[in-house]
Amino acid sequence: MSETDAIDELVAQWCRRLDRDGRPVDFFGDLAIVGTGARLTRAAQHFGKHVRDLHAEHDLEWWEFDVLATLYRAGDPHGLSGKALIRAMLLTSGAITNRVDRLVQRGLVARDTDPSDRRSMLVRLTEAGRKKVEDVTPPHIANEASVLNALTIEERAQLDAILRKFLVSLGDTTLTP
Repeated sequence: MSETDAIDELVAQWCRRLDRDGRPVDFFGDLAIVGTGARLTRAAQHFGKHVRDLHAEHDLEWWEFDVLATLYRAGDPHGLSGKALIRAMLLTSGAITNRVDRLVQRGLVARDTDPSDRRSMLVRLTEAGRKKVEDVTPPHIANEASVLNALTIEERAQLDAILRKFLVSLGDTTLTP
């Protein structure tokens, strides 16, 4: 049998707790979903901790890197609209405004009037923001690789395929509005 994880213990606790009248809960029916969801959540928490720790070493919060990397990947020297950032980052307009305000204060992004629609603003990287994301990206990628090192290349491909299928089923198929 393979090793057990903390979620095996969680599921066993639920099975014991929900055992009614001597009839155990059907693990593969009812509680398999609990285990899968809990593993997704717990894996994301562990992964996130490694990411946050790495970014802290570079004087960044994880969300700051996320905004900077989103703008960097866009590659457009004019920047992205608030709507595009909301869609790309799955956040509310208030959260985007707050994050952009804080990055403006740090001198890592700037707001400019959209040349194609003067009523709208675009968020773009400053030179300091561009340098920051370029400096942090290589160790960020190396950090993610080290966290995923327990999986073989084939297993990572399988995990990617499964997670892609899951995200597509939720309608998460594009970063742009």
